[in-house]
Amino acid sequence: MRLPSLKLNIINSEAPILPDANDRGVTVWRDRHGILGALSHLQNGKRWLHVINLASFKLELEQNEVTAIPAQDVPHELVEDEFQRTVWPTALQLQGWEVLHGSAVQTAKGIVAFCALSETGKSTIAYALSERGHSLFADDAVLLNFSSKDVIASTMPFQVRLRPASASYFGHATSESDTMFGRVRREGKKNYEHSSLKAVCLLEKLPDDSPETLIISRMSATEALPELLKHAIYFSSEDKERKREMVQHYLSLAMQVPIFRAGFRHGFDKLPSVLDGLEQHVICP
Repeated sequence: MRLPSLKLNIINSEAPILPDANDRGVTVWRDRHGILGALSHLQNGKRWLHVINLASFKLELEQNEVTAIPAQDVPHELVEDEFQRTVWPTALQLQGWEVLHGSAVQTAKGIVAFCALSETGKSTIAYALSERGHSLFADDAVLLNFSSKDVIASTMPFQVRLRPASASYFGHATSESDTMFGRVRREGKKNYEHSSLKAVCLLEKLPDDSPETLIISRMSATEALPELLKHAIYFSSEDKERKREMVQHYLSLAMQVPIFRAGFRHGFDKLPSVLDGLEQHVICP
């Protein structure tokens, strides 16, 4: 299954009026704090994805194009970054792929993906594992293909995005452009690659007073399905046929691939122990 390309056109125009988040047919995304992040909907037969305070994107997939209208004073570089990380993966979901919001590493036995809520540390953990010899495979989106007997994970071109504290821990300086993005960016992959998916690890923060640094358990398919769906990237929850297909795909994923829950204590002083445990129980069991 080839990765379709999309052309991004950025135009300076009057921004469209945003729909009400409570309107029928509007799909809403909020961050872990409940703050509105994005809206998607159909308007006059056109698909719109609005990233709050950044840009409105019109998905014209029949022409393999996306038109972006930036919010006032938003640099084009930020619009291009959002297109790469969010809009293109969402468009791919509309074109038949399933897309997990997560990072991933390439291991000797296949791909291991890490999913978590924002600010949990999935990018930091994947990058730290790459420092141990497991090459980075994805940072924001893991594409999934169910057309063969194995679940195939695919990546798309990406840059690694680390929070300043993580970048400093790994010895990376912060540039002026990094300040604009709020992340320290490092080279990721430039090409499309694919490999069998070996495992998915759902990361969670443990309380600061937890006596354990890392707790790992394997989930049943019944337990894993609703948790995987929380990390699925999709355009609309109103498309019942596509939603049914998506749920069936993620059920197949939960039944075919080991799904782990990993609770871990935050702190760079604890990171080596967390990585040791992940390598022992998830990556190289």
